[in-house]
Amino acid sequence: MRPRQGKPGRLTTARPRPGQTLRAALISTPLLAVLAPVPALAQDRAQYQTGTTLTSGFAAERDAESGLPPSLNDWGETGLIQDPNARTGLVGDFHVTLSNVNPYTRYNFTLSPTPWLETAFRYTNIMNRFYGPSFFSGTQRYKDRAFDLKLRLVKENDTWPEIALGFRDIAGTGLFSSQYLVANRRWYDLDFTAGIAWGNMANGSSIPNPLGLFSSHFKRPTSAFGSSGGAGNFNPKAYFTGPDIGLFGGVEWQTPIKNLRAKLEYDPNNYHNEPFDNRFQDNLPVNFDLEYTPSPVVTLAAGIERGKTGMLRLSIHANFNDLKGLLPIRDTPPPPIKIQPRTMPEGATTPTLKPKIQNRIAGAIFQQLGQQHLTGTRFAIAGHTAYLVFENNTYRPTAMAVGRAARIVANNAPPPGRTNRPHHRHRRHHQRSPHPLPPRS
Repeated sequence: MRPRQGKPGRLTTARPRPGQTLRAALISTPLLAVLAPVPALAQDRAQYQTGTTLTSGFAAERDAESGLPPSLNDWGETGLIQDPNARTGLVGDFHVTLSNVNPYTRYNFTLSPTPWLETAFRYTNIMNRFYGPSFFSGTQRYKDRAFDLKLRLVKENDTWPEIALGFRDIAGTGLFSSQYLVANRRWYDLDFTAGIAWGNMANGSSIPNPLGLFSSHFKRPTSAFGSSGGAGNFNPKAYFTGPDIGLFGGVEWQTPIKNLRAKLEYDPNNYHNEPFDNRFQDNLPVNFDLEYTPSPVVTLAAGIERGKTGMLRLSIHANFNDLKGLLPIRDTPPPPIKIQPRTMPEGATTPTLKPKIQNRIAGAIFQQLGQQHLTGTRFAIAGHTAYLVFENNTYRPTAMAVGRAARIVANNAPPPGRTNRPHHRHRRHHQRSPHPLPPRS
């Protein structure tokens, strides 16, 4: 703070404005938490492992114990409310999120293919802007597409907080393009977030971009199409650029009420430079919400953003590793191969089987084909060769379907001198063998 001149002969100090004090407190609190002394966290973890109390632990362990899915923000990212955090989901996590904060309605699809990578695809409906001129768009509102990436750089441990590097709207129109570096530290039932942002997230900030010390390239303003250089294009040269950066942070609290979370964050975006000349009044740069998870697959959230704007959010959670039993899995294990007696010597003859015996064998084969989600249509034995015609509408690889059918025939047809010739129809295409079937009996 700069000194100002008061009464003659007396030097006074300018009082900070209330907004400055609030912003400083909101930013410093998560920073102090993230940089908390290591011995205290190590002690907390020891208590956590012995079961004496619920302490910092680690995010995945904490969420696994509580049974709660990862906490998501309005953008479908693992995060607070508007701000992201450094957390990522478990391998195979998949989320569908619908959020509404006037004038934006966002439809998010989030996937964690690895423990250190989170991806998201998003549609944003800008409800106060049309898709184009009225004669062209009619009542159609503007729809923005975007793709996000978050990379976990450091996993939380006794020494380091969780650290991640993220790219919002990395490929799309770039209207909301942002990049961020964020850290998280969990302490008891509190999870603290602190980060640095570039791009749309930093709108309204007045902190000079520190990367400008290394090159003037990073000081140039972001283009009209954000950092992607146009719809669907990558433009890495525009990443981490802009005259200013934004500091964000907040805290998530697992309340004593089961399945209820509370979040408080500082949002550096003042919403005065939104796409399409949108400008919103930001009464308070603080967002707050409550999230309730009535079941492991659903989370409901409601809150206040920008000081007076209501927010509603619905999240649906799943994990591809847990879908067995929830969705029908048609890939039945192939039947085992039975050990059969030795075949007859070369040149030996096989008596012709009676139709009643062939029908009994065909019935057994067709039943076992049904267990493999295949449909038998015709079966016959002539000499040393067994013929089978079946339909496959289950397995995309033809070899997989033919292999399972051949095993079933081998397990049921008479063993001496046997040769199997399965014919199959795959998705209305009939593939014929060079050996014709014998006439129907």
